[in-house]
Amino acid sequence: MKTTKITLALVFATILAAFAVSATTAIPLKGSYTGTGSNFSGNLTHLGLFQGTVTSATTETFVAANGDKIFVTVTSFTTGATATNGDTPYTETFTVTGGTGRFVNESGSATVTGVIHSNGSYTGNVDGSVAK
Repeated sequence: MKTTKITLALVFATILAAFAVSATTAIPLKGSYTGTGSNFSGNLTHLGLFQGTVTSATTETFVAANGDKIFVTVTSFTTGATATNGDTPYTETFTVTGGTGRFVNESGSATVTGVIHSNGSYTGNVDGSVAK
């Protein structure tokens, strides 16, 4: 009986440790997007093809093909010098603040480097990670 209790306790501890490790494992969030105005779309690891919306000056929402959402807060946005062709480089950082569906309780951050083109469209490359 004592051996069974110890064995069950070890099994339970192993299961809890596995969940703890998986809960803190960083998952890459990398890819690119294009946009115009407050709407953008692209493809990111962990998210797949998505549509996005700038919902305020500091918040954005990424919507996966199945409707699950990731919410982000922009923590910085800087632009560089405008080139002679009218293109302006930018760098943005954001924090993942949660989501819906498979993205509930997600957290993380990313850096975006991109270009605002002279015609008003923009492109960006995302490099970051998320975890639950």
